[in-house]
Amino acid sequence: MSESLKDLEWFASNPPELTPYKDKYVAIFHQQIIGWGDTVKEASDMAKGKIKDADPLIAFIEENELLALWCRRTDLPYVRYD
Repeated sequence: MSESLKDLEWFASNPPELTPYKDKYVAIFHQQIIGWGDTVKEASDMAKGKIKDADPLIAFIEENELLALWCRRTDLPYVRYD
C-alpha cells in the first residue's frame, strides 16, 4: 500500500491525535501531523519547514466531519465513474 493511501486511511480512522486540531488545517505525512494552521498555506509551510521534501495530505478537521483536501494523486488508484 502506498504512503498516500496509508495517510488517507489513518486520517479517515479519526485518531485521537486529531482532537487538538479542530477547526484547523493539518498536514499529514507518514501517519503523523507535521503541520497545522488556520489556512492551507500555514499548514503546508509548517510541514515544508519540518520536512523539506514532504508532500503531505492536507486536511481540515471540523467538529463533526473530516475533509481531505489534497493528497499525492500519483500514489492513489484511479477510479473512473461513467
